[in-house]
Amino acid sequence: MTIEITSPDVEALIRQRMEAGSFKCPEDLIRDVLKSSPDEKTPAPAAVVERRRAAGRKSLVEVFAPLRGINLDFTRNPSASRPIDLG
Repeated sequence: MTIEITSPDVEALIRQRMEAGSFKCPEDLIRDVLKSSPDEKTPAPAAVVERRRAAGRKSLVEVFAPLRGINLDFTRNPSASRPIDLG
C-alpha cells in the first residue's frame, strides 16, 4: 500500500514527531493513531476514557471522586475582584 501525503502541514507534523523521537518512521505514527482511534467494535466514549487512562489523564468525575461527601464551596471570592469604572 502506498499513502501519499499532499498537505505540507501534515507532512511537517509527521516530520516534527519523528524528529522529536516519538516515532521511528511514519508507519509507527500511523499505527499509533489507528490503535488509539475507536473501531466499530468499541464504542467511542469507552475508547476515549481508555486513552485518557493510558495517558494518565482523568475525567472530572474521576478527579473529584475522592472529594465526595465533602462540602465544597465553589462560589467566587468577592475580595479577589477589583472595581472597574465603566463611565
